Amino acid sequence: MKNIYKPSLQAGTRVRVLATNELGTIADKQLIRKNGQTKVYCNVRLDKNPDQDTWYFADQLGDTKDITTVTFADERGRKLNMIVTQYYDKAPGKNDMNVVLETEDGGNLLEHEGGFHFCLAAMLLKALAGSE
Repeated sequence: MKNIYKPSLQAGTRVRVLATNELGTIADKQLIRKNGQTKVYCNVRLDKNPDQDTWYFADQLGDTKDITTVTFADERGRKLNMIVTQYYDKAPGKNDMNVVLETEDGGNLLEHEGGFHFCLAAMLLKALAGSE
């Protein structure tokens, strides 16, 4: 049987409601049956309304940070990893996003030329154009 109690769903754990991006703390959890399946139901004390009684299923809750890795590869087999970490529990504008660039072979990033720099520049331009 699949373990439905995730260690990250303990009382006192900081979580984010995926639908609204609100932050809160798990106060209690219960098992309930829905559509023939047993699911974890968590009582979350939201930061904005701590007195409000809010319950969410475990699959509606997420961690307070998201990590995404993008790998660029060229025809010579060189790879560049871009690791983006978004922190939701920090105040906006206070280092809420971290971007790390690293090569898989441990080489110097400045020695890479051509495709990597073009790809990164094109991706950043597209992201900036989409945010307007």
